[in-house]
Amino acid sequence: MDTEGKFMDMEEYEAISAKAAQPQKVMEEEKSESRRRELMQSLESTRLTQTLRETLASKEARIKEL
Repeated sequence: MDTEGKFMDMEEYEAISAKAAQPQKVMEEEKSESRRRELMQSLESTRLTQTLRETLASKEARIKEL
């Protein structure tokens, strides 16, 4: 039914439903992109941490050799 209480045909109903679903789809895509960015930042941070640990371990080993 439309706002005036008249019945809509299926095609009109589907068109309205598709328009209503678009913002939800965009929001889901934005959430997905945001989550992807968070994961990439976490991965980069993990890599930097690993590199830092390796560098410190290497320097510590050199100091112990002296």
